[in-house]
Amino acid sequence: MIPEQVIAIVQQGWPQLAVAGAAATPVTTGRFSTDPLWRIESSGGTYALKGWPTERNEQALRAHRYVNHLAVHFAIPVPVPHTCSQQNTPLYRTANQEWELTSWLTGAALDHPPDERQLIAAAEALAQLHLATRDLPAGSGARGSSPPWSRYADQLQQLKQQISASVFAGCQLPVLARSWQPAWPDASHALDRGATLALGQLQAIPATQPCVQWIWGDAWHGNLLFDGSRVTGLVDFAAVRVDTPLADLARLLGMAASPDSAEWSSALDAYAQVKPLSQGDRQTVIALHAAGTVLSLGNWLRWLSVEQRRFADPQAVLERVDQFAQRLAKLLGLSEKGRFS
Repeated sequence: MIPEQVIAIVQQGWPQLAVAGAAATPVTTGRFSTDPLWRIESSGGTYALKGWPTERNEQALRAHRYVNHLAVHFAIPVPVPHTCSQQNTPLYRTANQEWELTSWLTGAALDHPPDERQLIAAAEALAQLHLATRDLPAGSGARGSSPPWSRYADQLQQLKQQISASVFAGCQLPVLARSWQPAWPDASHALDRGATLALGQLQAIPATQPCVQWIWGDAWHGNLLFDGSRVTGLVDFAAVRVDTPLADLARLLGMAASPDSAEWSSALDAYAQVKPLSQGDRQTVIALHAAGTVLSLGNWLRWLSVEQRRFADPQAVLERVDQFAQRLAKLLGLSEKGRFS
């Protein structure tokens, strides 16, 4: 797609914004989604145009309901879709794509792990988000009486079955950091060990009634906008779902720190100052971090090596896979020392 076609879509879907003569630039750097994203700069403002495949219409509408709720109940800016004047919906449909248009938020996403102050600010923002959405009706998204982490255990069992079926045979574990030096000839052995470890941690979670609500689903520092150490916005709500909010917390912390680090402890305490955590909650966050590390690496290796998907920023994708591989190596190393087993 060329910029002129993008501007035409905006003019047709949102003529009230008067973007004639605007500039359209594709956003690819640091992105892991295959959905198109364009930055639209006009005299009337700067916008983000995102494409959704038509088969993901329900997912898009869930995300819109979530951000519209946040726009009323949450202090930090989120990307609220402009209503398409022709179709009176947040989405403008073309032949094989649906488009949403939001105002471009201020601040910048980090292209590196946050420092301790930024991670603390992110944890505080996440706790505020969870408080703002705790009364949002779960509706058909509710999963019944099973603890929410049972689905992670099911996915880990499925991963072990895929490993047994040689789905990952020959997939190299791309750890680039010299400090870990894992002695694994391919990914299968590492993933299997990691899945076994994570299952053990999930089974050790205290048997309490878990909190289940709508969560962000993709809480990591690349989806937070910062001005210095201040969070100025949250973006990308495509993965919203009903789950335990501890899954969001585990992802946010796990993408930036290790459970044995001071940064992890400080950020966890900062979250708890806003939304209290029990000792069992803290144990659950560590278990969900382990499960998320293993499942994420398995997903990326399957997407790249088996399904051969293509992404907007291949280098960023390889670095992401490398990060998960390092985390898995660290996780297994910590387990061998008896810290989290």
